[in-house]
Amino acid sequence: SSSDPAQRLSALRRLLEQGEASTQDELAKELRAQNFVVTQSTISRDLSRLNAVKARDATGRVVYRLPDDVLS
Repeated sequence: SSSDPAQRLSALRRLLEQGEASTQDELAKELRAQNFVVTQSTISRDLSRLNAVKARDATGRVVYRLPDDVLS
């Protein structure tokens, strides 16, 4: 299992670029599946670090995204 913050942030960034997770719990599950040790508070802090935002995808579902991926 990995607790390396840089690797975890990189993995989280990839998940946000995919734009499919609508809850922190979903993000945590995905990261755990990749052998990262995460809690909901870890995810919350990491989302703040990445300046992640909630936005609607093409289907109207609210998902976490990186600010660069959100169309203004």
